[in-house]
Amino acid sequence: MPIFLTVAPIGRSVRDQLLLDAANVGNTAKRKSFTLSPREEDRQLKVAKDHFELGCWMYRFSHLPELAASDYFQERVDILQRIFLAGFNNPDFDFFTVFDFGPREFEAIFEQGDSHEVVNALRREIQNDATGQIARAFANFKWAVADAATIKTA
Repeated sequence: MPIFLTVAPIGRSVRDQLLLDAANVGNTAKRKSFTLSPREEDRQLKVAKDHFELGCWMYRFSHLPELAASDYFQERVDILQRIFLAGFNNPDFDFFTVFDFGPREFEAIFEQGDSHEVVNALRREIQNDATGQIARAFANFKWAVADAATIKTA
């Protein structure tokens, strides 16, 4: 999905359920048989409220059907760009309880045998990012900010 699309393409009933889950992370965790400390619950509640639409995109990504890596290359680049633009280097478990997106889903972005291509595709977007968030994420991961054709990071 192109990054210019601002609303995640998920069904109304899914969005409504995510809204309910985001409003009460504690109950959502209980329903899903997760255990959260009070601190984790507070953190996930804040993230769900402050970054709800990003969470919807993460939900969509985590529920894509099993496809060949090439079949959803652009979706992996897109979700990584959205994560970085929101100021997250790695969302860890912040979105897991409500949106089903955690460390495993984040790692799946890179584990398709083409991580260097994913990073290079995102590298091309650095110049278009007025916020500087993508460049900051690159610095965090120690990825070079250079010509995409000459960098290989895998």
